[in-house]
Amino acid sequence: SAEQRAAALAREQNTPPAKSIVRGRAVYDETGRPVRRAAIMLLSTNPRGGGGEQAGLTNARGEFVLRNVRAGKYFVMVNVPGAITPISFIDLNEVRSDSFDFDEIRQHFEEVTVDGINMVNVEVRAKRGAAISGRVSYADGDPAINVQIALMRKKDSRTARFLSNNIGAAMLLGMRTDDRGMFRVTGLPPGDYYVSASEPVVHGDAGDGQSIAVPSMGMVMGGMGAGDSLVDTYYKDATSEKEASVIHVELGQEASDINFTLIERPTYRLRGVVRAKRGGRPVARARINIERKDVAPTFNPFTQESGVAQTDEQGRFSLNEIPDGTYTLTVEPPYDYGGGEGSDSEYMSGNMNMNTNTSRIPEGTAVVTATRPREPRFVRKQQEVKVAGAEQTNIIVELAQGGSIAGTVVMENGTPLPRTANIVVKAELVGAQEPLEGSSGGDYVAPGNNQFTIESLPVGSFYLNAYVPAGEEGTGNKYYVKSIILNSSDLTRDPITLQEGQTITGVRVVLAADAATLTGRVVASGEDKRPLSNRIALVVPAEATKRRRRSTQHYERTDGEGAFTLNLPPGEYLIILLPKGTGGAGALLSEEAINQSAANTVTRVTLGSNERKNVDITASGEN
Repeated sequence: SAEQRAAALAREQNTPPAKSIVRGRAVYDETGRPVRRAAIMLLSTNPRGGGGEQAGLTNARGEFVLRNVRAGKYFVMVNVPGAITPISFIDLNEVRSDSFDFDEIRQHFEEVTVDGINMVNVEVRAKRGAAISGRVSYADGDPAINVQIALMRKKDSRTARFLSNNIGAAMLLGMRTDDRGMFRVTGLPPGDYYVSASEPVVHGDAGDGQSIAVPSMGMVMGGMGAGDSLVDTYYKDATSEKEASVIHVELGQEASDINFTLIERPTYRLRGVVRAKRGGRPVARARINIERKDVAPTFNPFTQESGVAQTDEQGRFSLNEIPDGTYTLTVEPPYDYGGGEGSDSEYMSGNMNMNTNTSRIPEGTAVVTATRPREPRFVRKQQEVKVAGAEQTNIIVELAQGGSIAGTVVMENGTPLPRTANIVVKAELVGAQEPLEGSSGGDYVAPGNNQFTIESLPVGSFYLNAYVPAGEEGTGNKYYVKSIILNSSDLTRDPITLQEGQTITGVRVVLAADAATLTGRVVASGEDKRPLSNRIALVVPAEATKRRRRSTQHYERTDGEGAFTLNLPPGEYLIILLPKGTGGAGALLSEEAINQSAANTVTRVTLGSNERKNVDITASGEN
């Protein structure tokens, strides 16, 4: 959330100068021999990454020096083939939700404390991870060459894709079989794994029989890195994770002879048309994604804005080599329907204002450019498709015309808006468990402007929210929404309802700049008051009518000191400590669920304007 990013900035501002030197030596854990000419990295143990990162190289004796290190706690990582690294334990879905579970990492890596001023000496021990190796072949015995290998590690009740410990091509492009069909994956954390193999398949084209000639970088990276879940073969002789055999490995062990044969299955072609719901006009340049409905999607940062197919000028698309199964088609409309100035291709190729820091704008937020579209925008749509032994040649996807909400952003008391910061304005669909995806959902007001337009919104009721992203000239953490008014309605309390294609204007967003800072610390009950890391605190307004929106439900994961920091509007709040192992942080909780959670551990706190308050929360249980 914006508040979480603001909290990270607040912690950065309160640290001593980044003048520490971290000096040390990297050796192999089992032999004590130096790790020569290897990359060394400091990875912050702060769940929000507030401590910063540093990198360097070891010399021929395994020695290294890292300068200008900021105060904080770090894992010291040595990046050498075969050794485990903290990155190998990371679940990409946790990356997406902006939260990390560091408990398991702490079992294998020591933390280093840096005060930002003095020198720190460390010895880094590279621990040999597990390995899985084998051969992939075709039914006729030929080696399956250049086939992508994916490892999914079982973690609690789900699986997480293993990231190679080689920070480079192997991480981004994936692990592949060699010219003999052989593969060997090293540096694995201990645990249970599924192994799958998939051939590179081009599933999509532009609907006219021509493959997409110039795929985006996301499509290249995604296609090469994510594998192809539509035609996966799992060890041993399975077509799904549910049927696959589990491979268990411990540190230093190798599971060899993991040999399996790619399963051949009939595949079919799907053809269809994307058109406007109103009037039936074809929608060109729409992106088409297809996913198996019975497989939980795995987040891949390189494929979020890409598609496997694209509609042509007649709205046609084609998907190739699709096996039997039930699928979800996701149709992402072009940024601008109609072509010409301000079109999707121009938007993607350089019409964006490169002076703005769009990396801080959250997923689902549209970028405001100088040129506005002249044609209607459409709403992203998902549609189920079943394949059962035959081609489908008449798939029709109708896109509804999107609505829009427009208005202005001002500061209370008539003071000027921050001149060096972007202001994000978001729409939140009432009752939705997740934020709006794709190009709809938000807009941002660039410095020197106070206008916003949120477009491509589906039919429904919406709350509005606005904030200044943390890090914008060090000011983002102090701003919050005072009110959002349309006529006499406050849209922070009362949702606004949109019909298909409807435009609502005249919304007035008022920001204030006196946010409070809340720092919580979760400690174990008993005399030692041990800090509890990796616990999730839910912070919500005490008044029930103020916590109906997702943006008012703040999930904060405690760091290594059991602490979290959050910037909030003045008011009264409940801090609810969720049970350890709680998943789904970030989802909208119902009032009933909040009340049930509050029955466990709840702390009430009142925050004043510009107040900084520290709160200790006592909880039972172990880390």
